[in-house]
Amino acid sequence: DNISFSNDNEDKMCDFFNESNKVMESGSFQLRQWSSNSPKLMQLVKDNDVQNNDNIVKVLGIMWNTIDDCIFFNESLKWDKIYCKRSVLSTTNSVFDPMGYVSPVLMQNKLFLQKLWYLDFKWDKDFEDNEILMQEWDQLLSDCETVVRNVTILREIIVDRNTEIHVFCDASSTSYGACIYILNPPINLDTKGNSKLVFAKGKIKPKNTVDNDNTIPKLELTAMLVGARLVGLIQSSLAIDKCNNVYLWSDALVVLQWLSSPDIDSAYVHRRVVAIRESCPGAILMHVKSLDNPADIITRPVQVDKFIKNDLWWRGPNWLVEKKHNWPIQEVEYNLSPPLINIQSINVNIAIVKEFDISFNFKDESIQTLLQISMVDRCIELREKSILKFFDTYDFTRSMRVLIYVFRLAHRTQFHKDLNKSFGNIYLSTLGQFEFAKLKAILIMQAECFSTEKLILDSGKNVNSGPCRGFGLRYDKLGVIRCTTKAVQLDPISDLGPILVAPKHPFVMSYIYSLHYHSNCASKNYTLNRVRREIHGPGLKVMINQLVQRCFICKKHRARYLRFTYPRPKPLPIFRTKFLAPYVACGVDLAGPYKVIDGLSENKVWITLFTCLVTRAIYLVLVKDLRASTFFRALKELSCRHSTPLLLLSDNATNFAATNKLLKIISQHVPEFEKSEGLSLQWKFIPVKAPWTGGVYERMIGNLKTNLDKMNFGQLINVEEFREHIYECERVINDRPLQQVGDNEIITPAMLLYGRKLGGGGTLSSTCVDNLLEDSKYLQKMLPQVYRDNIKRRKRFWEAFQADYLDSLRG
Repeated sequence: DNISFSNDNEDKMCDFFNESNKVMESGSFQLRQWSSNSPKLMQLVKDNDVQNNDNIVKVLGIMWNTIDDCIFFNESLKWDKIYCKRSVLSTTNSVFDPMGYVSPVLMQNKLFLQKLWYLDFKWDKDFEDNEILMQEWDQLLSDCETVVRNVTILREIIVDRNTEIHVFCDASSTSYGACIYILNPPINLDTKGNSKLVFAKGKIKPKNTVDNDNTIPKLELTAMLVGARLVGLIQSSLAIDKCNNVYLWSDALVVLQWLSSPDIDSAYVHRRVVAIRESCPGAILMHVKSLDNPADIITRPVQVDKFIKNDLWWRGPNWLVEKKHNWPIQEVEYNLSPPLINIQSINVNIAIVKEFDISFNFKDESIQTLLQISMVDRCIELREKSILKFFDTYDFTRSMRVLIYVFRLAHRTQFHKDLNKSFGNIYLSTLGQFEFAKLKAILIMQAECFSTEKLILDSGKNVNSGPCRGFGLRYDKLGVIRCTTKAVQLDPISDLGPILVAPKHPFVMSYIYSLHYHSNCASKNYTLNRVRREIHGPGLKVMINQLVQRCFICKKHRARYLRFTYPRPKPLPIFRTKFLAPYVACGVDLAGPYKVIDGLSENKVWITLFTCLVTRAIYLVLVKDLRASTFFRALKELSCRHSTPLLLLSDNATNFAATNKLLKIISQHVPEFEKSEGLSLQWKFIPVKAPWTGGVYERMIGNLKTNLDKMNFGQLINVEEFREHIYECERVINDRPLQQVGDNEIITPAMLLYGRKLGGGGTLSSTCVDNLLEDSKYLQKMLPQVYRDNIKRRKRFWEAFQADYLDSLRG
């Protein structure tokens, strides 16, 4: 291949010639066809008889005249004389212009190609019948040939420690672009500097974009981003120190204002502003008039004869090579890295804080300043009344940390000497601090939304009017308003009911979504069942439906390509409705294979799913192959952990059939087997090639796959992490609501298995850790009563299961 090398010292070029020849000669190779604009080097080349006799050579696709030291393009365009879209694209791309020197002319060809797309021309459909299009293309082709034949660019670029980079950007309704100039400033007042175009890039506005993204200011910002990203390329290619000045010029004041703003509402603008600041840290923002902006040439039609000799394009504005005091006067000073917002500019309503004295009983002015400081770091301006508005911005856990930081700093300010004794380490979170902040957030929320109810309760009366009239409101010992409705089963120890909340409050909405997300984005009924254990309020069910409906992960997994009507179900078999112990009657199936990392290799694993045909609970076992012996061990694990199945329903998989034969052989040859294990297994296979008859376990397989997809997102994880995900899926599926039965507890498989709800994650009710030991001792004394209560609860649930849940499955 060819070698290209440049240096501003002729002696170093000669050294490079000698060293490179020595290296190649050691391998019996010879470097030939040397070309250079250095007379000294060419004389050395001629002495070794390896010169290139042509004065014009091709370097990286560009023609180079070694005598004049200039570069130019190939003289002819490759056009096949066919008027079609394919030919237009081929001819336009035949001009190799990696530096973008003639991009204003080529932009017109690209816009013409886009017009053919808009007119729905196929690739090989000619437009000879359209006289206007033919004339336009002929003119564009003529202009392109003229430019290619007549444009020559001096190759030399001088770079020193004072070299500056100037980026000019502009946009129009059809295109946008940027051009970059290298400037060597004037040394003294009597001389002028030297500027030269080194790179230009133009793009046409895409067709399929959002209407709000088509505005010219946003295209101007995108053009600025194009130019900012090119700065790094120029700095690395020309070895320009990053400490040298970089100027970003634009004729759009709104773009300069965006780049100088610390807080931007639009996500489109915010992402591009951040990208510009990362690409050009420390760049200087400047405003230029449209007439002096060379990037304006990219976005508008050009006259070829004027373009070839246009000094504005090839060297930039005339004043650029002069001293800086002759540059355009900047009426406003713009800053690409603006400072943070002033604390005094943030308005926070602290009326609720004053009322509840939420800050350890210290001064109101102190809390106001601390809440403002916590918002400054995140550039949030609270425009609404709630001081917990920032729960709309972050997830629940992160927002709670923000609140903890406020109370920490407040406590540190008021009680600096006794900090470690009272509130703990300022940098470490503890359960007590989290519960304290959560309690204060609940009090703030109730004070903001239920001021009328608080006044009534403070007067010693009951709330008998308003949206909360049927909730049986009361205070607990911490001053939190709680409900005592029929839908609540009170805790026998603490006698607590659900907390009264306003579902549309930012704190409550963030908490509900947190429960939904950490339940692996479960269904609406599941989320409602989880939430009703902790909180209650008017319109709670509607708000939960809306939050789940807006969940992005749920939207993705709810999407379906086809809609169809389910067939009318047949009557349930008798083993689905009898009062049986869990897992005595099971359906079984395999899910997979799934790829996991086991050690240093990538292996496949499967999931054996057992589903109880009565309680609809599942039990999952991870297996590494499909052999009968492996499934037999999974069946043995189910027997040891839960109950020994008496009935198994499955498809006709070979491992299931082989295991059935194995069990029959054992039963025939070992008479003591049935007596010792109590095993009398009946295996029921569904008809061949009729998987819909196994819907009882196929539905659970679908739920399992959906939950795994939400957790893994197609990522390759190790086998232990995959096993943890399986356990989490089992917990979520077993804690799903089967049926809402009036105002009673909702039926879940976990209630039928364990007599309790599995839950998972934190709760909104504050937990007193110090009382846990005392409560456990109290429960030890009441074990007989607790056992009898569990028996009654399980019996009541079985009755509700048979009376309500089975009735709900009819038709």
